[in-house]
Order: sequence, then structure tokens, then C-alpha cells
Amino acid sequence: PRGTSVESLTPSSVTIPWADEPLGEGSVQYGDAKGKLAHSLPAKVLNPKDVKPWNGFQQVATISGLEAGRVYYYRVTSKSGDDAKTVTTAVGSFATPRLDEKSFSFAVIADTHDYKRAADLAARLDSEQPHLILHAGDYNKAKAGLFQPYRDVLRRFPIYFARGNHDSVAKHQQFVAMPGPGKDLYYSFRRGGVLFLTVDTNDHKGLAKGGVQYKWLENELKNSKETWKFVQQHHPLYSAYGGKMDVRLDQERLLLEKYNVDVVFQGHMHNYDRSFPLRDQKPVAPGKGVVYI
Repeated sequence: PRGTSVESLTPSSVTIPWADEPLGEGSVQYGDAKGKLAHSLPAKVLNPKDVKPWNGFQQVATISGLEAGRVYYYRVTSKSGDDAKTVTTAVGSFATPRLDEKSFSFAVIADTHDYKRAADLAARLDSEQPHLILHAGDYNKAKAGLFQPYRDVLRRFPIYFARGNHDSVAKHQQFVAMPGPGKDLYYSFRRGGVLFLTVDTNDHKGLAKGGVQYKWLENELKNSKETWKFVQQHHPLYSAYGGKMDVRLDQERLLLEKYNVDVVFQGHMHNYDRSFPLRDQKPVAPGKGVVYI
């Protein structure tokens, strides 16, 4: 099994996706002690009829009935072939959020592709021990650029992917496991006092006023009671690297300003920049506009 990751983590549940090649009979063993994985859950295969799957046969298992604020350990097992050979991954772990969680940390990365510095970044993520990781898209060379160099990180810290321009819908939906009407292409989750929103910026039509994704985004923002609102997406609304605003996303921008989003984390440009708080395309005082990173 490869590409094992921790996704859709809540105080009472978690989803573990991975890939098999060839297709095996997959399961997850888990428990609250590293040497005592007393529970087992069979996996569901998402693409059993694929002739040439891009990353193998995608399997997924959702563990429910967990306790908040606890550390759990797990491993993935695959039994394949006529000889029923069994292969098991290393033991991973995850910590369910506390119900009264007051603070947490998170990391943001993007455009991992298959760059040579992946091992350095993976080591830095491991040393920082974030409670979760946002990935703002373009993980497209996932075999070499994500599942191999980041394998230990993915097994321990929950990760949330946005879809980049190099990430096809079929690939994205195979190993992103998030509930909601966006079919893994756009989704939200809450942690502590934060609303996290992941937007699919490839969908210009859907993000135009009145579009399906636009309506979803407005509904999420309008009904949010959280203190902080963070958005992650691949294509930047503003970028110093590009030197201009993306007018195709202007309706989204107006929506983010209307509902006082705090920060938008963006990828695509392979460069770091951070804006002043912006509203109506002008810098404003801190707390009065949206910061774009």
C-alpha cells in the first residue's frame, strides 16, 4: 500500500485513503496504543474497474466512534494475489481534536510537483508538528513528488488538498476524501474557532455569481459563526509575481470581502508573497480587508 494519508479528521472520526497495485483486500487496524491495534476495518475500493489506474487502486476506510482529544495508532494491510500475500505499512498515528480546543497550528504548502527539496520540506513539517496541513494544489506528480518524500508526514498529520491546474478531476477525487456537495473538489471543515474553505479555482463558471460553487461558498460564509475564516485555493486572486488581479475570480473576491474572510492561501506562482489587507482593490487597515498569501 502507498500514499497512506490522514484525511477528514474530526473529534470522533477519520478517513484513511491509500493505493494498491495490484488490487488487494485492504483493511485498517487501529487502536489507542502503538503495540495494540485491536480493531480492524475493511476498505472500500473507489476505482475497481480501472484498467490502468494512475496511482493504483484507491482504497479508503473511515473510522468512526473515536474519542475526542485522544491519540490513535493505525496501519494499513493489503492481502493480494492467489497466494494471499500480506503486506503491511509502518504504523502511523493521528490525534483527534479536543471538543474545547482553544488553539492549534497548521502548515500551508503548494505546488509540490516532484521537486528535489521535498525531503527538506518534509523534515521541516515533521519538526514543526502541525495539527494539520493545507496543500493549495498541483501535487500532480504524486507518486514521486508526494507519496514518497512526504510519506511519513502524510501518515501522521491530516492533510487537506485544493485542486490545481495540473490535477485532474479523476485523480483528485480518488485520493481526496472530504464530505460535502463539492464531491471533493471544494469543501469546508471547522476546527476550534476557524472555518476552513477549500475552493476549486479551475471552475470559473461555478465561481461566477449564481454558479453552483459560488452559491455553496456564500452559504458557508453567511452561516459561519467562527471567529476566523481561511480560504485555500490554487489560482491566486492577487499576486505580486503575476503583477495583476485575476478578473476571472472577481465575483469570488467580492464574496470574500463581503463576509470578511481573514486570509486566502494561494498556490500556482511558485513564489512567496503576502499582501496588505485589501478591500475594493486597495490597501486598508489591519482587520478591515483580506490578506492574500
